[in-house]
Amino acid sequence: MKPRNHKLLLSLLATFALPATMAFGTAGTVSLEFSPLNSNVTSPGSSVMLSLSLVVTGFSGSDAVGGVDFLLTSLNSSSGAFFIASRTTDTAGAFPDPITDDNTVNDRPGANLDPTNDNDLGQSVSVFPDDVVQDGTYHLANYIIGVDAGLAPGTYNFATTINLWSDQSGNDHELTPGSFSLTIVPEPATWVLLALGGFAPLALKQLRRARRS
Repeated sequence: MKPRNHKLLLSLLATFALPATMAFGTAGTVSLEFSPLNSNVTSPGSSVMLSLSLVVTGFSGSDAVGGVDFLLTSLNSSSGAFFIASRTTDTAGAFPDPITDDNTVNDRPGANLDPTNDNDLGQSVSVFPDDVVQDGTYHLANYIIGVDAGLAPGTYNFATTINLWSDQSGNDHELTPGSFSLTIVPEPATWVLLALGGFAPLALKQLRRARRS
């Protein structure tokens, strides 16, 4: 599986105007899965680690997977708020050959999710087509998603885009996207200020009542 230009892939799909799964017949489902699906992180300057796996189910006969292509996008379009601080490819796994090497993926501003990173995050088998795989769960990589300073508390969602997988003949099909969410919570010091802000009116009321009595 050779490195691809994701803009070229999008152009080709738009030209043919056909879903990838209609281009070539195949049995089974190939999907990306992040773990955990939801994490709490504290802004600013914090991060969270996620594991990404490829899940292959329902294959029969010679159907097999040789590689995947995808990007990672911030669905809330928080420009510059999130970035890929680190990606570590599982070089001992079934897909040890990344389309974009880890050092390039981790380099900002390319790693920014604003809303989409600049790099194809796909991976392929070591030797194609000898090492193609069938049903199973295959660990692809570990990701550390960083959070920039000043981001407002709330839940932010992420998903993969483009989402293509290649079969044993090099034909492309639609890959089920992976997704996850990050819930940004205030820092401990902020919680204290919030708590004090909530207790202050109550304390004032008690003081007034004591003076009246």
